[in-house]
Amino acid sequence: MTADRPTSLFQVLDAQADALGDRIFLNVDQDAISYAGLRERSERFAGGLQQLGLDRGDRVAVLTENSIELVITLFACARLGLVLVPLNMYLRGEFLRFQLAKSGAAAAVVDAPGLEAVRAIERPPSLRHLIVTSVAAAAGELVFDALAQTPPVTDRVALSSSDPAAIMFTSGTTGIPKGCVLPHGVFTRWHPVHHEAGYILPGDVMITPSPMFHQGFLGAMLTPALWSGASVM
Repeated sequence: MTADRPTSLFQVLDAQADALGDRIFLNVDQDAISYAGLRERSERFAGGLQQLGLDRGDRVAVLTENSIELVITLFACARLGLVLVPLNMYLRGEFLRFQLAKSGAAAAVVDAPGLEAVRAIERPPSLRHLIVTSVAAAAGELVFDALAQTPPVTDRVALSSSDPAAIMFTSGTTGIPKGCVLPHGVFTRWHPVHHEAGYILPGDVMITPSPMFHQGFLGAMLTPALWSGASVM
């Protein structure tokens, strides 16, 4: 990328999709997506979220194992000014209900285990939409792939580096987990440090077992790879 400093995550993706097109950016198990493919699918999923009535500042939780859908959701939220809430995929019961309620999540993207966990709790009043990625949806639940076929959102919402991008919860080892609000700048200003240290360079392939819900992956692996024109698997 150029030395120009984007202020939001989707600006980084758009620039790299223009430059790198069909180069593979992310591999998860047998699923792969290119820079351009990630832009298109996140634009379309953003369109689906917009049709649900979600608006700037609304929170979208994700409770899935590592998946391309989680990353699509990250960039779809950024494009609309929504706030991603990536939840520990092992949360169950009151631990899960508390974090959904505390974050004020208006929607949740879940895979099969996540769906089972959410169905087993009393849903917080804020949670209006349940979006399912890998299992048949029941009445009142939505299908991720259907929403991701919506006409794309291509308008650029005006965001600064201080606008919230995500809420990530602490582990709760010393008390009730706390939701930490992370601005877009957390994701757009780390790259020079990694690049200057030679941590990740254009064309590199980064192999990691890290859970995608963790900031160690989203902030220190996924976004530096995006900036550098590298791949993650």
